[in-house]
Amino acid sequence: MLGKLVTLFGITLASCLTANADEQYPSRTITIVVPQQAGGGSDSVARILAARMTTISGKSVIIDNRPGAGGNIGTAFVARAKPDGYTLMINGNAQIINPSLYPKAGYAVNDFTPIATIAKSAMVVVANPAFPANNINDLIALAKKTPGGIFYATPGNGTGNHLAAVLFEQAAKVKFTPVHYKGAPAALNDVVAGQVPFTFATMASAQVFLAKDQLKVLAIATPERLAALPDARTLSESVPGYDFSAWNALFAPDGIPPKTLEVINRMVRQALKDPELIEAFRRQSQVPGTDTPEEFNTYVKGQTPRWEKVIQQANLRME
Repeated sequence: MLGKLVTLFGITLASCLTANADEQYPSRTITIVVPQQAGGGSDSVARILAARMTTISGKSVIIDNRPGAGGNIGTAFVARAKPDGYTLMINGNAQIINPSLYPKAGYAVNDFTPIATIAKSAMVVVANPAFPANNINDLIALAKKTPGGIFYATPGNGTGNHLAAVLFEQAAKVKFTPVHYKGAPAALNDVVAGQVPFTFATMASAQVFLAKDQLKVLAIATPERLAALPDARTLSESVPGYDFSAWNALFAPDGIPPKTLEVINRMVRQALKDPELIEAFRRQSQVPGTDTPEEFNTYVKGQTPRWEKVIQQANLRME
């Protein structure tokens, strides 16, 4: 009898402790891992979000940059982390692209619980002002005359910018030749200098060159036109169905307790409505995410097979 009472007491105590732990989250520092170098787009988004979450939660939210292997090192680290809500991650499109691109990525898409899109930035097709094409239809026509004869710059093999161009090639049934650089600044600088005629770039990285008329816009990669570029057509107006949005989102290791996830969601929703955050994103030509956790989870599940198909068709593999 005594043994049963002890067991019952132990179960009751454990249940109380678990409930208290849920109610008290967060009770200590939260770490947001960024699988890219400090100073990049994901890092900037993470730091803006972390500052708001710190204010909202009353607990420190810090950034841990873990770059390497196209983002796979930091991402795999988070996949193996304890799913208690104290290790989260901000990552971009590579989150759902890399498992198909890298045979040894070190993680799978379903190793994570998607929480929310934090920021979105439009991708634009930009060219040197001297390039003969003045819009996307011109570019397609030139490409069909000389398959593979037109070069484009990328921030690196397998990057989102590179795959945005690959997706365009497949959708428009044209062929270009990529020139891979080490980062977006180097790629854009060579397009500005006329060394390579065009590139896919985020609006955030291209805007300084556009403002100085050092680049011209051929098209917008997202389905919606941009107020900042009222005369620029979307790529989908010429290539129906084309859509590439650059985004950064918040993820947790799979298995995070529902109550903890609910608290994080509340903090994120509140943070994304903060005027200071909205203005900080606006200065970087980004907008806060508006999807619910359910909507974002559906998006991730739908995009994963899409990119598997694109990568297989292009025969792309990264070691």
